Amino acid sequence: MATNYTHTGDYNIKEFLGSIQKSGGMSMSNLYEAKFEFTDKNKLLKDDLNSIGFSDLSNASDTAYAALTLFCEEASLPGMMANTGQTTGVYMGEGQVNYAHTKSFTDITLGWTCDANLLPLKFVNTWLDFIFDSESTTIGNLKTSRVRYPDEYQCKLKIVKAERGPTNTLERVGGIYTLHDIYPYSIQSTPVSYGSSTLLKVSASFYYRRWSFESINIKST
Repeated sequence: MATNYTHTGDYNIKEFLGSIQKSGGMSMSNLYEAKFEFTDKNKLLKDDLNSIGFSDLSNASDTAYAALTLFCEEASLPGMMANTGQTTGVYMGEGQVNYAHTKSFTDITLGWTCDANLLPLKFVNTWLDFIFDSESTTIGNLKTSRVRYPDEYQCKLKIVKAERGPTNTLERVGGIYTLHDIYPYSIQSTPVSYGSSTLLKVSASFYYRRWSFESINIKST
């Protein structure tokens, strides 16, 4: 006897769509916010950033800080992997077996579009340059530069993954990633050329020690 799946299929689709609605709809990749958080330990770094226009990096009313957040057009939610080792033959006749021993976290890249003042470019240039103290020391015939302590140049980065809401573009927050002890280690070269006009973009790669995730449930609207 042939089975009629028409009604069952209709019911499953409606149920599936209903379950998506209950979970807040689908997530959009272009709705996020990336914010750096500096502490009192970063006082010297904040002083250097103050010289290029950042008046208060802990206050949302700082227009340069707000612009840096809005100009961030490319980010990535951090990843994780298990580092593994190998052993041979847990049981007789068994080949190589992989086992996990430590967690490692993948570095991330952030990209910004630049205003005419080149604010994002100045931000990452100043930060990376700060890591290597400008004061030099002469040892014999060698001239060396002092590298600052990690506490002085590391901070936090919060990446808020949000969705559109009834009154605000980023009103509904599904989760917040916090990247601890983050700092830039590479600034990609920024090409400029004659030809058609395009927005100038700058990107930098960052190391960090670990990340944590705050899960927030979005309710249906």
